[in-house]
Amino acid sequence: MLKISFTDFWYGFQEDNNIITNILKEIFEEEIKITLPRQADVCFFTIYGKNHKRILRKFRDKSFLFLGENIRPNIFDAPFSLSGDFNSYGGKNMRLPLWYLEIDWFNTNIGTVRIEDVEPKLVEKGTFTADDFAKKKDCVAIFNNPEGTRIDMFEKLKSIMLVEAYGKLFKKSFDNGWDYIQKIKKMEDYKFNYCPENSLYPGYYTEKCFHAKVAGCIPIYFAESFVIKDFRKECFINMYDYLEFEDLAKFLKEIKNDYQYLAKIANEPLLHEIPDLNKIKNFLYKSIKKIIN
Repeated sequence: MLKISFTDFWYGFQEDNNIITNILKEIFEEEIKITLPRQADVCFFTIYGKNHKRILRKFRDKSFLFLGENIRPNIFDAPFSLSGDFNSYGGKNMRLPLWYLEIDWFNTNIGTVRIEDVEPKLVEKGTFTADDFAKKKDCVAIFNNPEGTRIDMFEKLKSIMLVEAYGKLFKKSFDNGWDYIQKIKKMEDYKFNYCPENSLYPGYYTEKCFHAKVAGCIPIYFAESFVIKDFRKECFINMYDYLEFEDLAKFLKEIKNDYQYLAKIANEPLLHEIPDLNKIKNFLYKSIKKIIN
């Protein structure tokens, strides 16, 4: 029996049904027991609270960091980490991009896309037509926080096309709640989704572009140049590629009513290939063996 604990994970996190627990059940082929940190063989922690500081102080040797924020994992000095960073930090870190959590890898009803649906929805070309895009509204923006230059760009974008905004910042919610399924359903009605990352760093790619592509609208995204290692550059518009907003504005004005061209972009797959968990499984297995032996 492998005993694990979770500390400072986000609201709604299911300790017995998540990508870490589900991988461990498979690779160790034994019962995984969720317990308190002092009783655990491995203490998984993240940073949505203050209790992880106690974990690092009292149980550093058996701690394992999961980091979804744009922060470098090596500053926490945990023995091992899963994060979005490409850097392995001397073999202590394995890359787990945040968008991987949107896939229901083990068919346990988490994420937004079942693993068997990844290929038809995100690897194969789509089937949108010009008529499909002629029926859509211009653009939707869905976010809660005004990080970075997000609001400045949002205001400029409104000068080009109609942008409907949802989120706490705009005091406007969906009719049926805030979950990601409702978010994706709402986005289906639009040509574009304005969905910049909060901040930039190689490997820090969250659910934003992923959700837009699942919804069938074109992401107006903002991520640095390494993003094309994860997402195909033909399937989204990256604001990072434009020196000035005026250049992006000119392009958007040219294409926003070219429904044939919009359908062509929307039909471009998000992913280069079907993703897998093999490297992550191998890293978790070897890392945990080192911790418990």
